[in-house]
Amino acid sequence: MDAASNAAALLVATVPIWMVIINAVLTKTRITRTMLLGIGLGTAGVAVLIGWHGGDAIDVGSAALVLVASLSWASGSVFARRVPLPRHPMVVVSLEMMAGGLLMLVGAAATGEFGRFDVGAISTASLLGWLWLIGPGAMVGFTAYIYANSRLPNDVVATYAYVNPVIAVFLGVLIGRESFSMNIVAGGAIIVGSVAIIVTGHRRSRPPRPAAVASAPAEPAAVAPAQPAAVAPAAVSDVTASSQLPVPRQPRSTQLPR
Repeated sequence: MDAASNAAALLVATVPIWMVIINAVLTKTRITRTMLLGIGLGTAGVAVLIGWHGGDAIDVGSAALVLVASLSWASGSVFARRVPLPRHPMVVVSLEMMAGGLLMLVGAAATGEFGRFDVGAISTASLLGWLWLIGPGAMVGFTAYIYANSRLPNDVVATYAYVNPVIAVFLGVLIGRESFSMNIVAGGAIIVGSVAIIVTGHRRSRPPRPAAVASAPAEPAAVAPAQPAAVAPAAVSDVTASSQLPVPRQPRSTQLPR
C-alpha cells in the first residue's frame, strides 16, 4: 500500500477533530463554535500548506490505515489524561517506545522484512534521519507531548497536529533545500490563525477565578486581670483564732545534784 505524502498529512490533521469529539463524549461537554472554527481553519490550512488540489488518486487501504492511526493516537491522548500514569514523563516515553518497537519487530518478522534488509544499502542521510527520530523526535518530542498533555487543555494540545506540518515544511526549505512557494506562506498563516483562535477561545471560556476577600485581622481578646482568690470568712476566723490561742509552756528540766 502507498499513500501520497500530502494525502497522509491531511489525514493526520484530523487528529484534533478526533480528540475534540472523543473528549466531548467522555466528559459530556459541549463543543463551542470557536473550537469548531479553529479546527476547521487548521484543517484547511494543512490542505493549503501541502498544496492539495484533489486530483491525485488515493489508495483506499493506505488512507484507511492512516486514518485509523490518527484515531488511535487521538484516543490514546484523551485516555492518557484520565488514567493513572507514572509521574515521570520519561518512564511513559520508555514504555511507549519499547511497546511500539516490539510491535514493529513482530510486524517486520511477519512480513519477511528481515530477509530483505541490507545493511550496506543504508545511506548516511538515512542513518542521520534515524538517529534524529530516536533523539529529538522521540525522546525529546514525545516527552514534551506527554508533559503538555498532562498539563494543558485537550483542545490546546490538539493544535500540535497543525503546527508540526508548518515546522516540517520550513525545515525542508532551510535544511533540505526544498522549494518555497506561496502555499507555505498562506497555509502557515491560516494554521497560526487557527491555533490562536483555539487558544484564545479556551481562555475566554474559562470561568473567572473568585476574587480573594481580604479579611480584617482579628482583634485580640481582652484579657481580664486576675483577681485574688477569695478566702472564705470561716477560714479567716479559724486562722485568726488559732493565732490567738495561748502557747503552752514547756516544762523545765531539773537536774539533780550529784
